Amino acid sequence: MHGVTTREGENIMGEKIKDMGTVDVQDTTLSFEWNCGTKAEAFDIHIQNAYLQFSFKDREFLQFAAATLQAEKNFEQLKQDRGAFWR
Repeated sequence: MHGVTTREGENIMGEKIKDMGTVDVQDTTLSFEWNCGTKAEAFDIHIQNAYLQFSFKDREFLQFAAATLQAEKNFEQLKQDRGAFWR
């Protein structure tokens, strides 16, 4: 992960290109933003709320997204396998 920044909801990183959407997680809403990158990176993705901001470079975000999708798949398989174990 490139960096984590907190500052009461203030966006202190690159210029926002587009809001990508939101995700509700328990009692908070996380927003996803696509931001201008640096010369070395094509873009940044920010996952943030009013108190916390995660900043991913383009490659880091793709790795994070792939790992998240794989974890979801593994979790669903684990739930199915556990159910078969108790039958």
